[in-house]
Amino acid sequence: MPFRQLARLCSIRLTRTGPQVTVNSPISRGQIITKQNVTISMVDLQRYRRQGFSSINHVVGAKTKKNLRTGDIIEANDICVVCRNETVVIKASNPGMTITTKGLALSDGGFGEQIRVKNSKSNRIIEGTVTAIGEVTVRF
Repeated sequence: MPFRQLARLCSIRLTRTGPQVTVNSPISRGQIITKQNVTISMVDLQRYRRQGFSSINHVVGAKTKKNLRTGDIIEANDICVVCRNETVVIKASNPGMTITTKGLALSDGGFGEQIRVKNSKSNRIIEGTVTAIGEVTVRF
């Protein structure tokens, strides 16, 4: 039987799914996410259009900004990779040389976001890009 005739006889529903990091035990606001708190679940991407994570490594070690329930998909605005008023590592690197120092984050930030950081030694305020949990990279 040709496909067109078959399509007239029955309805077809296509679902596009993808891996998303979901909560497998409740997480309180301000808690650090561990591997035991999260899992990867296949989610209907047509129904879920927000910015989630497809790798557990992107959320483990981050701090939650709100309470998360079992089954919730972790979204970018649910966590802070670098959190305001926390000590961070400021990293400046060129080929062949890397300089690191400590600083204070002046705002929350996620991966790839620009945030302002106060250098603890010089008290200068600089802008950098969040590159890892508790790490900001600056250009020089």
